[in-house]
Amino acid sequence: MNREKELLYRFIATKRIRGKWMREVPINRLNGKDPWENCLGFRIDAVCIALDGTLWLIEVKRELTRELLGQILTDSYLVHSKHRKAVIVDEVDQQMEEIFRHFDIEVFEV
Repeated sequence: MNREKELLYRFIATKRIRGKWMREVPINRLNGKDPWENCLGFRIDAVCIALDGTLWLIEVKRELTRELLGQILTDSYLVHSKHRKAVIVDEVDQQMEEIFRHFDIEVFEV
């Protein structure tokens, strides 16, 4: 199992967000289009429809980086429905965490 998948499964086991989880979700699917129309297009590491109905877009990486920030902001821009943004990481850098929070991105360390 790769590291990101392992981090995601560890996070799901914490039950900090409870709901229906999906992995590697094509953005077209979230926008009501044929998910296979552009199957080489953007995918989100994980999506969770929480028990309260909140849609979570989640990217998973070992650490907080500028690349990860760009990735979750791109996902958010491309998804047309109301949602919350989060990242799941192994290591947190306080300075980067402050930047993520500025953009209303939840940071979960596992």
